[in-house]
Amino acid sequence: MKKILRGVWGFIFWNYERGTWQYDLMCALILAFIFVTPTRFFRDRPTLTEARQVVEVRGIEGTGYRIEARLLEGGSKRSVELNALQVLEQVTDRAVTIQRIEKVFDAKGNLQAYTVWIESSQE
Repeated sequence: MKKILRGVWGFIFWNYERGTWQYDLMCALILAFIFVTPTRFFRDRPTLTEARQVVEVRGIEGTGYRIEARLLEGGSKRSVELNALQVLEQVTDRAVTIQRIEKVFDAKGNLQAYTVWIESSQE
């Protein structure tokens, strides 16, 4: 029993020298965990947006998000709203309710982004 406890103790505190079978077993178990564990175990989801494409803004009106226009491109006002909802749910990792959407133009009048204000009750 003492030998087993010593082996577990050495395994937990990584007391084995490189090149021993115990050390190799520990490395193999770590690699197996990394490559075999499914991503849903960590609740990891692929992200479609980059951090610079969606920026949180706060004001007197509440919380909003400035989203690059190319992420929300679509033909109708409704498709812009649906795309904004999808992007915000992905970024915030929760259900959101859109209060209003404002267009953001550059100095030349080109559409650069949208500021999407969400319901303050869900902050």
